[in-house]
Amino acid sequence: MNHSGADWRADLEASRDLTDLEKQNYGFLLAWFETWRLRQGLGPERESAVRFWREQVKSKERKDWQLERWAEAMRWHERWLALCASEGREPRGMGERLHRAVMITGAKRGLALRTRQTYAGWIARYGGWAGTSEEVMSVERASEWQGDYVKESLG
Repeated sequence: MNHSGADWRADLEASRDLTDLEKQNYGFLLAWFETWRLRQGLGPERESAVRFWREQVKSKERKDWQLERWAEAMRWHERWLALCASEGREPRGMGERLHRAVMITGAKRGLALRTRQTYAGWIARYGGWAGTSEEVMSVERASEWQGDYVKESLG
């Protein structure tokens, strides 16, 4: 089984059956969904999408064209999840997987929740930046990330 994480953003961008405008619209909605889902501590499953639709999308009055476009984006995401499952790809990105691992390991070691959240937040940002498990384990990439972070902080 392939345990490398899938990246819906890369797959969306590589989709040949969507226009650039559709990719942009889908990306907007799916980024909103992913941000919401991670804050809620939910996985990328269909049940999370249904809850997101009910709590975030349908909770306010929306234009018909918005609902239609956003529903298309969610259907694309559902097909993407099915494709990941059929190919044995993990739909959670590297940052999300590392975040979860730190939270679990920190709990086993008795770390306070706030400490685990802080550590997990940092490693998730690094994992999202690095992208792959090979890159995450690279000392050179970690040093590069730290250097980039310091430059941004100072400048």
